[in-house]
Amino acid sequence: TLALGRGIPLVGGNLSYDLTVLEAENRRHGVPGLVERMGGVAKVAPIIDVQVLAMHAEPKRLETVKDRHGNVVPRDDGRKGAKKRCRNGCRCGSIDNTLSGLCLHYGVVLSDAHGADADAMAACLLWPRIMGRSIDRFPGQTVMSLHRSQVQWRAQQQNKLRGIFNW
Repeated sequence: TLALGRGIPLVGGNLSYDLTVLEAENRRHGVPGLVERMGGVAKVAPIIDVQVLAMHAEPKRLETVKDRHGNVVPRDDGRKGAKKRCRNGCRCGSIDNTLSGLCLHYGVVLSDAHGADADAMAACLLWPRIMGRSIDRFPGQTVMSLHRSQVQWRAQQQNKLRGIFNW
């Protein structure tokens, strides 16, 4: 709360999930949550979420892999769904918008995926690279205006996903 209170951004990936879990766990243990300590949801800012930024910067970065007959190729990592890859001949090896996938695509070394220190460092290195590669998608953004924009982009991304699931 001290950093956020001074305008220092909280940086990470998929932070809407992490912060929701954090709030629920604080509530479960009877500890004041971040929202309560900061004085409301609007005061929990600035937040920089590299997944939201990346999906805004390159919304159609990934494509579904199809075989020579046009059939969708299933994932080969045991998870459900179609295999994905970067479009336009990008050979980074990224197959998704996870922190690991974004690090591959943007050339950030992620030494210990899912380790708190490594994930935090990777996210801090990622956000300027994402914005730098697609600077035209972020005109005149300050850290606070970027936070406000991300709230809107995340809502749009979730609505699109909801439409896909409802289809």
